[in-house]
Amino acid sequence: MKSNVKLIAVASGIIVVMLVAIIVIIVMGNKANRISEKALETGSEKLQTAEQVSVKDSEESIDALLEKEKKEAEEKAASSQKEQEQEKPVKKEKLSNKEIKTIFKDSVFVGDSLTEGIEVYQFLSKSNVVYHRGMSVPQMGDLSDTIVGLNPKQVFLWFGMNDLIYFSGDADKFAEAYAEQIKALQKKLPDATIYVNSILPIRENAIKKKSVFKYYEDYNGALEDMCQEMGITFIDATALAEAHSDQFEPDGIHISSTFYPYWFKNVAEKAGLL
Repeated sequence: MKSNVKLIAVASGIIVVMLVAIIVIIVMGNKANRISEKALETGSEKLQTAEQVSVKDSEESIDALLEKEKKEAEEKAASSQKEQEQEKPVKKEKLSNKEIKTIFKDSVFVGDSLTEGIEVYQFLSKSNVVYHRGMSVPQMGDLSDTIVGLNPKQVFLWFGMNDLIYFSGDADKFAEAYAEQIKALQKKLPDATIYVNSILPIRENAIKKKSVFKYYEDYNGALEDMCQEMGITFIDATALAEAHSDQFEPDGIHISSTFYPYWFKNVAEKAGLL
């Protein structure tokens, strides 16, 4: 009997131990699962954070690369433009005295006091300038022998200022007289090319003193029409003179020496000598 009781007590103890062990194993397993789940959750969060950081870093890197490429492209374009500007020849607004003498060495300028200034200011020599102060177109024939004797390749006529008074503002009569003189000169110099220069704008102070000067635009219009009919180049310097209106003499008619280089540049371009 005692033996059976002892046996039962041992079996009960073993069962209790086994139950305790099972409980411990279950508790430990649940704890491990919780730890694993927590670790997994933490790892996932870290991974997401890492991915976010990685994407952000990538985006920033791409933006920085694009900005760098844009900057390099802009610098390259600016450098290229600068090189082109340096290589592009600067267009001069006027001719030097040496250029004037070289370009017009075979030319003769014919006219009144404005033409006289070409020699007075030593832009060209007497062999390139024929003038008479106060001369009008009808008297141009008086200079024809001198002009022919110089045997020029180009003849630049520059009349009109005095003709405003001579023809009392009648542009048509002025153009008719001019055409007659040109035809006569062409017969004597058949191989020379003749050009006609426009009358320079007359300042308001001069027009107030002599109202007939206000017709200079009509005269220029008649000259342009005449040249077109005759197949002659008309060299208009109106815009040029207006752009340099500060270089007129106080009388509002004549020009200072500093304007001539600009005028010569315009003449050379229109005549195709540049």
